[in-house]
Amino acid sequence: MNKRHRKIRKKTQQNIGLSAREAVSRSGRDLSERSVSEFGRLTSGRRAGLLIALLIIVCVIVSAAHWPALSARALSFDDEHYLLNNQLVQNPGWSSTLRFFSEVLEPSTVKGYYQPLTMLSLMLDYALGGRPDNLAPFHVTSLCLHVINTSLVIVFLYVLFGKVWPAAIVGLLFGVHPVTVESIPWVAERKTLLAAFFSLWYLILYVRFTRNRSIIVYIGCIVMYVLALMSKPSALPLPFLVLLLDYWPFRRLNLNTILEKAPFFIICAAFVVPAFISQSTFGVYAPGTRGLGYTTLVICYNIMLYLSNMVWPANLSLFYAYPHIALSDPKVLAGVVGTAVLIPALLISLRWTRTLLTGWLFFFVAIFPAIGIVGIHDMIAADRHAYLPFVGMLLPAAYFLSLFWDKAASTRTRQAATLIVVVILAGLEVLSTRRHLTYWKDTETHRRRMVALAPREPIVHNSLGTVLYERGKFDEAVMHYTEALRLRTGIEATIHYNLANALVELGRFDEAIINYTESIRLEPNHADTHNALGLVLSNMGRFDEAVKYYEKAIELKPNFITAHGRLGLAMAKQGKIDEAIEQFRIVLINRPDDVEMHCNLGILLDQQGKIAEAIEQYRRALQINSGYTRAGERLEAALAKQEDRQ
Repeated sequence: MNKRHRKIRKKTQQNIGLSAREAVSRSGRDLSERSVSEFGRLTSGRRAGLLIALLIIVCVIVSAAHWPALSARALSFDDEHYLLNNQLVQNPGWSSTLRFFSEVLEPSTVKGYYQPLTMLSLMLDYALGGRPDNLAPFHVTSLCLHVINTSLVIVFLYVLFGKVWPAAIVGLLFGVHPVTVESIPWVAERKTLLAAFFSLWYLILYVRFTRNRSIIVYIGCIVMYVLALMSKPSALPLPFLVLLLDYWPFRRLNLNTILEKAPFFIICAAFVVPAFISQSTFGVYAPGTRGLGYTTLVICYNIMLYLSNMVWPANLSLFYAYPHIALSDPKVLAGVVGTAVLIPALLISLRWTRTLLTGWLFFFVAIFPAIGIVGIHDMIAADRHAYLPFVGMLLPAAYFLSLFWDKAASTRTRQAATLIVVVILAGLEVLSTRRHLTYWKDTETHRRRMVALAPREPIVHNSLGTVLYERGKFDEAVMHYTEALRLRTGIEATIHYNLANALVELGRFDEAIINYTESIRLEPNHADTHNALGLVLSNMGRFDEAVKYYEKAIELKPNFITAHGRLGLAMAKQGKIDEAIEQFRIVLINRPDDVEMHCNLGILLDQQGKIAEAIEQYRRALQINSGYTRAGERLEAALAKQEDRQ
């Protein structure tokens, strides 16, 4: 009898263990099945009302959290390409639009990206009053996009798991998370928000397609995928992300579902080639260029960096500098150890659920283009790259919260306690987000923060030096340029040029000449440096040397009008009047409204005794600017001289 009882007890324990292992998996299948069966009712009745109410509340909270972004005045990297020096954005119209869409392999304004929708979006903001000194229109659009993206995240989680409150809670934590800050006040990062907008629609429509198999919905997925890719190439992995959804929670991954994605893979291939070709034109290195070991260490480091920033966003940086990529660096070693623990743990979790592995793979695949396999920029990581991949981390959170919400339904106390915890977490995120936004107050504050976070990074010292130079703080600019050179970098030629410009403003001409000369030695084909050195030499009365540098600048850049004008002045000082007149005429052909050049030409013609021609030039100068006294005085003298001759 006892023996039989022991067998029964042992079998019971085995069954209990089996049920424990399958509990999460079964609940996942049940949840997925329930969401499928309830899908027809998801947008009707009380649920629809609750969903709309929660969406409104979340949107208000997210807007309030990011509201300081609207007054941000900082300009960051690449903003000169996207706004400051972009003639197409600054001249809204069909001509600019056509060029945005037709320049695929070699965009003429923003090197390295085919992103016509992003450029069109910025152009429209410019048409609505956005300017370098008035960034508010750009920030309003970006904040609206982020709020809409937060709503789309909620809808995506809702249609995926069929639970309103869990979707809204997780979506709120996404919307106010500090990792999302960077893409809103940064003008050039409109591409991240716009690509995420279309990507989220793609995911939502794909969930709908798996349930009704509508060809219209499938075409909608294709359209959204193309629009996402026309916003930013980071959307390339989307077909692989929906394959992960087929694996879990849909559990429909098979050969047919893979073949079902064929059009998406074709589109992906069509976009990946021009993306890589255009990127390679300005220094992007291909996979494997730096060796398998190096790349592996970078990937491990980035995995743990991004995950830690999502879980504990207390030390977010505006510039993540490359550490010493070797196991001797504690941060790199921590990344390797963390990844070595994480991967087996995720594989072990498959005994109970596919949720954790799928969520992590979603994150990894989505961030793959920027994880370090392909070199994009001088930073090892950036918060903006985690914007859409963040959704991968939300999948397990929304799923497990949905399970808990079902169990807590029997007692309102548990649900209330959950909401209290969420309010606390969201509050902490809002505080961190607000603090992070203070560093976007203006460009100088932004750059000083970067230097504080990466004090040994020469690029940020050079960048801060440039901002200080533009603000007339030349002594401090020299200090940061000098520090950048001391730290050594691959852009020494640029830094020597910038340092020389600041030294000129301080009247330290001999030091400036030394730095211009060194910049030319490092980069002999930079026309601006030759022109700048020529100006310094002219100011010092060394006209013979100055002429050589002006001529070299024009040789390197034939239509360098400023250099033509300065060359003419230097030649005039040498007594080469005919050659100087020729240079002045070249300037006026290209800049017919240049008052000073008309006057200069008139003076030289006057010296040659060509009084009538000189008078004509003085009069043209006064027609352009009647208050230009120099031309007026010269005209009076020339008229008097003409009368004397008569």
